[in-house]
Amino acid sequence: MKYRWLAIALLLAATWSWAQTDIVYPWVTNQSQFRGVIVINNLNSEAVTVNLTATRQEGQTPESDSSGPVVIEPFGQMASPAGDLFPNLGEGGGFVVRLTSDASNITGGFIISGTGSPSQSSPAQANVAAASDASLNLLFNYLPAGGTGFSAPVVVNMGNETANVIFHAYLDGCIVASSNQQVGSGYPLAALSRNLFPEVSGDLYVVAESDQPLLGVAFIFNADLEPSMANAVGIETIPSAGPCIGPPDPVSFSAQIQPILNASCGNGLCHLSGQSAASLRLDSDVSYSELVGVKATGPGFNNLNRVEPGDPDNSYLYRKLLSAEEASYFGNRMPNSGVGRPPLDDASLQLIRDWILQGAADN
Repeated sequence: MKYRWLAIALLLAATWSWAQTDIVYPWVTNQSQFRGVIVINNLNSEAVTVNLTATRQEGQTPESDSSGPVVIEPFGQMASPAGDLFPNLGEGGGFVVRLTSDASNITGGFIISGTGSPSQSSPAQANVAAASDASLNLLFNYLPAGGTGFSAPVVVNMGNETANVIFHAYLDGCIVASSNQQVGSGYPLAALSRNLFPEVSGDLYVVAESDQPLLGVAFIFNADLEPSMANAVGIETIPSAGPCIGPPDPVSFSAQIQPILNASCGNGLCHLSGQSAASLRLDSDVSYSELVGVKATGPGFNNLNRVEPGDPDNSYLYRKLLSAEEASYFGNRMPNSGVGRPPLDDASLQLIRDWILQGAADN
C-alpha cells in the first residue's frame, strides 16, 4: 500500500516539482444560477505571486483560461469573482482551478452562491485541496439521490493519463449501483447522482475508484437551488460491501412448478390419475388444489399441510424433497428413486421454496 502512495507522490512531484504551493479548487462556477468566488490567503510576511489556471470539463468551449500572475500582499487575502479572474471563459459550465506558486504558506477556499434561489444569494463554502492529497479512491460522504433536491459528485483527474473512474453507490449496507466514467488528464468531471445512478433513490454515500489520482468535492442542492458542498476524502481501500440482492422474481406455478412436477412425479409415474400414491394427484388440472392448504396423508405427515403458503419449512411437500436425512422424518425422500427418478437439483428446490415463500399463488 505504501508504494502506491509513493507512486502518486512521485507522479505529482514530477509534474509540478518547482511549485512550493500546488492547490486545487475542484469546481468553480460562473453562470446565471450559480456564481463562484475564489479566495486566496497569503500567510506569509512578504507578498507572494500566484498563477491560476482554469479548465472546463472535457468537450466544453472555451476550454481553459489563465489569470496570469496575481500578487497577494503580506498576510493578505484576495476574494475575487471567478468571472473577473477568467473573463475569456465567459459564462457556462463549471471548471477546476489550479493555483501554483514558488512560495509556501498559501491557502484558500471557494464560495458558490445560488443566485437562482428565492433569496438570490445562498452562499456555500469549501476549502481548496492540496494536489499532494490526490487519491486513487475518493469518498463522498453524503449524496442523496431522488427526492426534491439533487446532488453531484465532482472529480478532478490529477494524473498524466486518462482516468477510468468507477462510481460506487452504497445504500443499506451494500452497493446498489456502479457507473463507469472516463476523465482526461487535468480535467474535472461533474455528474448528477441521478444521472450516474438512474435506478437508485435514497441517501447514498459514494466511492470513486480510479487508476489515476483524484481530487473532488460533493454538492447538494435543495428544491430552491441552494447549494451546500464538502470536499471528498481520500481513502486507502474500497469498502468491500457486495451488491444488494433483491427479492427473487415471482415464481409461476403453471410455468415453473408444474413442469418440475410433471418431470419428476408424473408422466406415468406415481401421482397421476389412477395411481395417485398417498392419495395425491399431480396432473396439471388438479395439482394445485391437491397441494395448497391440503393435509398430507403420507407417512410421518405430522399434521402438516402439503403446501403451507409462506412457510416451506412447514410444508410436507417441500420437506419430502430435501435430503434423505431430512426426509427420513417424513417417510422416504421424493422423487422415488425406486422408479428411476433422481432427487431434484438445487435450482428446482429453490424455485419450489421461493414459490411457497411468495404465498404459493396459482398463476
